[in-house]
This record gives sequence, structure tokens and C-alpha cells, in this order.
Amino acid sequence: MERSARALDVLQLRVEPLHGRYEAVRERALAWAARLKDRASLAEADSDSLKKTISDAREAVAQASRELDAARESSGEVKVESGKIEVQVQNAIQSIEGSGWGLDDALRLPEPDDRAQMERDVARLKGDLAHIGPVNEVAMDEYERLKERADYIGEQVEDLENARKSLQKITAAIERKMRRQFLVVFDQVNANFSEIFSLLFPGGHAHLEMCDPDHLDETGIEIVAQPRGKRIQKMTLMSGGEKSLTALALLFAVYKTRTVPFYVFDEVEAALDDSNLSKLLDAIERLKDSTQLIVISHQRRTMEQADVLYGVSMQADGVSHVVSQRLDRASGKVVEA
Repeated sequence: MERSARALDVLQLRVEPLHGRYEAVRERALAWAARLKDRASLAEADSDSLKKTISDAREAVAQASRELDAARESSGEVKVESGKIEVQVQNAIQSIEGSGWGLDDALRLPEPDDRAQMERDVARLKGDLAHIGPVNEVAMDEYERLKERADYIGEQVEDLENARKSLQKITAAIERKMRRQFLVVFDQVNANFSEIFSLLFPGGHAHLEMCDPDHLDETGIEIVAQPRGKRIQKMTLMSGGEKSLTALALLFAVYKTRTVPFYVFDEVEAALDDSNLSKLLDAIERLKDSTQLIVISHQRRTMEQADVLYGVSMQADGVSHVVSQRLDRASGKVVEA
């Protein structure tokens, strides 16, 4: 509208000089006509010059008429354009007021940089709104409920993240403590294993090795045992009795590190010969000083080592019953039946 108004002003400025020029030419033409009349009456001899003057005056009048007609035509076009602009302005005002905006608010908005692109965006947004369909009037309430729920869940997630970080710190501290405790217990078990192995195998030596000392969580334990007079690289090369005694030595080493009220042995001497059985009985005799032992055995020598015997005896008519006997180690007699 402002551009059209400026164009109208420019055209008006162009038309007004034409009017003035037309009036000046008309006045000149009238003056020339009067002069020519005077000259015609005074000097007929100068008719050729008068004719030329009259011709020039007529031509000037015709030129002025043509310019006036052009100016009138331009003025008509300006009026038509002004009418179109007024219609567009009225439509724009109605559109602005229909959209809920005030005219003053709309006039304060900056002029768009690309009007064509903005019109395309407006058309696209109108199409999107048309595709959305009817408006859900309870959407805001649902949004508020969902937002409240999302905020609550976000707070819970944040609390869980904080708890996870705290648990990770606690887990790391527990793992560090477990590693330290593992190393302490490993050293104790290793020392006890070396001591007990030397008792079961006089002159021999054994120790424990970690397969992967840099990763205590995943490391395995390797048993290195060397009975006297043998160069054995692996325990698989030992005899059955030696394997059993080595396993018992490791078991006693663990028991010595973590003492409990009593131990239960179930035929641990089954694979031992008399020599190895004597070594085991000596170790059991020493272990009796610090704990109680329950030994399930069919070996007579093992039974003779016991303080109390419990067994099942079958008497007449195939009826079995439990028998218990307490032995006197000094005399070897039954003191309580």
C-alpha cells in the first residue's frame, strides 16, 4: 500500500507540471493569436511569416493537447490502481482482524524479507492445520498430566542415576577390599599349604601360583607340588595317593585359614596306601587340637585313630541297629558303650 501511494504521488507530480504547461501553452497560443490578428491587420505583406507563426501555434496547441490527453490517461490509470490498492488494503485489514490480531499490532510488525516465501509458508501451514483435523479440547489437560508424569519419571531416573553412581562407588570399594582380602587370604593359604605339604611329604615343597596376577577377578590358581625325589611338572603325573594327599593338604590349608567348629571327611583315605595313610593320620591328629572331625571310613587304622565310633551292626534275624563306642586312646579299650 505504501509503495502504491508513493507511485500515485509520483504520477501526480508528473501530471501537475503537464497541466501547468498546458495552461502556459494555451496562454501563449492565445497571445500569439492576438498578436497574429494584430499583425494581419497591420501588415498583410508579411502573410508568409504570419502563416508560419499560426502553423507553429497550432502545432504547439496540438502537442499540448496530446500531452494533456496522456496526462489524463495516466491520471485515470493511477485512479484505477489506487482503487485496486484500496480494495487490497480493505481485504488485508479484514484478514488481519479476522485472524485475531489488532491493526496496530500488525502495523508494528517488521516488513517481511521475502513475501513470496512467507506466503508459501502460510499456505503450507494452513494445509498442515487442515490435515490435523478437529482440535482436541482436552489436549492441554492431557499434556499437563503427561508433563507432570514425565517430570516425576525424570526425577526418578535422576535418583536412579545417582543411586547407580553410588552403587558403582560402593562396588568399586568392595572390589578393592575383596582384592586386598583375596591377596591376604591367598598368602595365608599358600603359606599353610606349603607347611602342610611338607608335613605330608617330608622333604617336598609346594606352593600356589596365580595364573593372571594382573586380573584378580578372573585369575585361576595353579598348584605346584614337588614330592621329595621327584621332578613333576604337572599334578596329572602324580600317583592317585599323591594327588589325594596334595588335595587334602590344600583342604587343610584352607581349613587352617578359616577354622570352623567341625569338619566332615567322607572316605578321604580310600585311594591311599599304608605309607600315605600314616601321613594323613598324623595330619588329622594335629588338626584335632583345634577342631572336631567327623570321618566316614572303612579303614581300620583310621577307626583306631578316633575317640568315638558310630556304626551300624546287624545282629540276629537280620535286624540292624546303631552302635556307638568311646575309646580310651591310652589303653585302647572301650570305656563307654
